[in-house]
Amino acid sequence: MHHTLFSRLGIFFRIHLIGIICALMAGAVIVMPQVWFIVHSGSAYQGIQIYGADAETNYLSRIQEASETGFTGNPYTFEEKGALPSSYNTYVEYALALPTILFHIPVATTNLWYKFLLPAIAFFLAYLLGYRVTGRRSASLFAASLGILGLQLFSISDIRYFLGFPPAGYEGFTNFAN
Repeated sequence: MHHTLFSRLGIFFRIHLIGIICALMAGAVIVMPQVWFIVHSGSAYQGIQIYGADAETNYLSRIQEASETGFTGNPYTFEEKGALPSSYNTYVEYALALPTILFHIPVATTNLWYKFLLPAIAFFLAYLLGYRVTGRRSASLFAASLGILGLQLFSISDIRYFLGFPPAGYEGFTNFAN
């Protein structure tokens, strides 16, 4: 039986609708503390961001530099701003800076969208992987939930402590969704 592209997409969405909804909910759960903080601060909000990862300020400064100059020299010194070659130079900052450049929005707003979109995409990809392996939506949803939301609700250091292991010192660098 020959299916058109739209009928295949319809079948895909019908089969995986619950996974799409849960992925959007996962993104909302990750971004909700920041949105709540902005809304409840009202006119007193001064642009303060909640940073989930230890190096998030570093990444945001590199994205800011890529959006301002087109290069990522050393974002912390004015003399090397936009200088090439740089050991800091990667293409990730350019890719992440594209919405800032194209839509003329602040890096903080771009970061807020990424805090929603990237966990939602990661959740859905984990769901699809689980579905491909097990063929069951319930097992796929559980695996994706544990992988994405579980790491947000419990840190690696909490899990290690619960299991009786001493802290290893690297736990702060293991949060991948932010």
